[in-house]
Amino acid sequence: MWVVRGCAVATPPGLDLAQGAGLVGDIPPSCEVVRTTIMPRMGWKLSGSETLKVPLAKLSVRMATSMQLDDVATRRADLHEDYERAAQGLPPRAVVRREDLPAAAAATLGAIRDTLARLWQKVRWERRHFETLWRLAIDAVPLPGNSHMPLARREPCGCGQHGHGGAAVEAHAAAAPTPRQHHFWDCAVAKAVVAQINAHNPGPAPISQAQLWLVQAPPGFQQCVWDVVVMAALAATEHGRVRLRGMTRAAAALGIQTAAAAAPEAAVAGAAEAEPDLDEIPPTQLTPPQPGVNPVELACARAVADFWSRLMQFAQLGVPQKGWDGVDATHPILAVVNDPEPFTRKSHVPPMGLGYLGV
Repeated sequence: MWVVRGCAVATPPGLDLAQGAGLVGDIPPSCEVVRTTIMPRMGWKLSGSETLKVPLAKLSVRMATSMQLDDVATRRADLHEDYERAAQGLPPRAVVRREDLPAAAAATLGAIRDTLARLWQKVRWERRHFETLWRLAIDAVPLPGNSHMPLARREPCGCGQHGHGGAAVEAHAAAAPTPRQHHFWDCAVAKAVVAQINAHNPGPAPISQAQLWLVQAPPGFQQCVWDVVVMAALAATEHGRVRLRGMTRAAAALGIQTAAAAAPEAAVAGAAEAEPDLDEIPPTQLTPPQPGVNPVELACARAVADFWSRLMQFAQLGVPQKGWDGVDATHPILAVVNDPEPFTRKSHVPPMGLGYLGV
């Protein structure tokens, strides 16, 4: 009896006649029969193999832990590949298998795991700045309609370019940009943050989605600086998205209250159909903008301010001890400024400071 991941059972070859005769009337079987006949036939098949088996007697804690986490690792790898495909504009896995992609495109897949590991080990920064990138890479930002909530109704974006249009849009939802694609690249809030980077980009072309999402430094940027810029940009985009969602929902709630005063029955019916439930929104997010203020412009401004605020916080930590030797005072966005006093490697006084180029 070989169990695959503790659920599916594969039937082994039957016992021979001599062994079967020894089991007749032996219910339950004796300890000797269990030890010599049954236990050697019990164990686990390793995932993805029909020949590699782990007998019960040789199972270790390390093997059991590995088999238990195998499904989680496989699922995460699939989500990482979906993320890399989306960043590079490649077809999803459901449309084109990895084996059918051009060799050059297939070779780029799988690098995001090492990138995330490098960031976690090399970048000394508060972990809250890492969260958005980590969630984005496995499509875990709580956006209705993403791979973790595929059946949830997609919520219209406050920018007016995503999720609007009623039944016509719902019928073509599969062809529409995913919530992740919209909120972290196509939305006006994301574009406002990217525009700040492009304003200081020394390269000949604007940054690409792959360079941002996959943390690939464009020409003119040191990788160590780009690591920080990407995490600050994605976190700031998420900040602006949440603020815009709060203002949009607040305006919707205010509209329901206004309609209730004019037509109570119709307002109750409209409130019952509202998605999502406004009662589930934290009160701090239900903050409508001041009269005459465009909520999209306000969300963009907040995202841009948050972007530079995060960079300023990183600069205040000082120059990292490793990996920043190639960053000088002319580097875009984050630059190392030399101390006016003579500098020696033996000095315990920080010889340099880290500055940022704001708007």
